[in-house]
Amino acid sequence: MDIVNRSSAIIYSTEKMLDWINSLPEYQGDDAVSLEEVNSEPCVFLIPEFEDEVDAYDYIASREVEIFNHMLSGWWQEKGEINVNPDKEDFQEWFGVSVSSMIIDLDYTPIVKDELEVVDDDE
Repeated sequence: MDIVNRSSAIIYSTEKMLDWINSLPEYQGDDAVSLEEVNSEPCVFLIPEFEDEVDAYDYIASREVEIFNHMLSGWWQEKGEINVNPDKEDFQEWFGVSVSSMIIDLDYTPIVKDELEVVDDDE
């Protein structure tokens, strides 16, 4: 076992995100999802280690638009059709955040990093 030199930010959706998801064409009516379903696999972001939890939350705040865009694109990837401007929305109304400073790797195989393609609605 190894301790990884990172903290984690676990992002949970709120009712506002759920309402947006269920407004999308593929999730309307009988295909609507519940908040429990949406949060059954929360997104975990590795962030730098911080001595103080306040610093970790400040770091997350500095990356809110990037995180917001990623969370939206996980549900809807049609460019130009997201209809939400993360720059003008209140991140805390859409998402809850939990920070953990203990990241322990139980596997002995190397960690592999792949580049994540991010949907940019401004293009």
